[in-house]
Amino acid sequence: SIAVTALIRSAGFPILPTEKDILIDPSNSDTLIFIQRFSIEIHNAKTSERTLAINSTSSIIALTISRDSITWTTFDQKKNASTFNSYDRSSGIRHNDSPVLPGKTIKLAWIDNDRLGILQNDGELFVYKRNDNSVSHLASDVRDFAWDAENKMLAALENRSMEAFSLEDQKLYWRFNLQDIASVRSLAWYRDGRHLFITYPDHVMFLDLQDLAGENISTVAETPKSAYDYDQNRLYYLQDGQL
Repeated sequence: SIAVTALIRSAGFPILPTEKDILIDPSNSDTLIFIQRFSIEIHNAKTSERTLAINSTSSIIALTISRDSITWTTFDQKKNASTFNSYDRSSGIRHNDSPVLPGKTIKLAWIDNDRLGILQNDGELFVYKRNDNSVSHLASDVRDFAWDAENKMLAALENRSMEAFSLEDQKLYWRFNLQDIASVRSLAWYRDGRHLFITYPDHVMFLDLQDLAGENISTVAETPKSAYDYDQNRLYYLQDGQL
């Protein structure tokens, strides 16, 4: 809308930002979070009021937001290390004492209120536990990952294969050599925790984890422009200008 466009410009963006520069608050769709190199700002989209500003002395490279907190990483180029920071939304307290990881963070995503997925630019995937301030290694050679918070499942898109496994039950583990895996753009969980949507540059496929032979993987959309609504159990996609 015109109001949101004006708000984006007033936040300091000379052009419309990408999805990496702006987030919608999961607890309030009228709240927008703007991410710039050295600051994070929260704005009310209806009133254009800035309700919070967080400044950083180091470059902000990745951010995720939950109902409880805002969590981000900053990058020190000289040390080649990423430092974790968080802001508790209920208390207003900022924490800067989280672990430091080598390399540059390229993705953060919460699985629940305690565990945070962390992907570094060298392909190493970690999980950070907020309750005990610890970090453990999950997988290597990872390009992207997707959590299924409801079923506690993780899918890791690697350079040569894709892994899907449970964080609660080690017996739940699958590995697939997907066709043309280098061109896969993203993964998304179906809500039963046993199927995945796999997005390619020109189509979306639906994978059954129980089908190890890969016989039941099927194309569900002839376009990459899609979004799965977990709550409504619907896949939306744009094709030929039609939703």
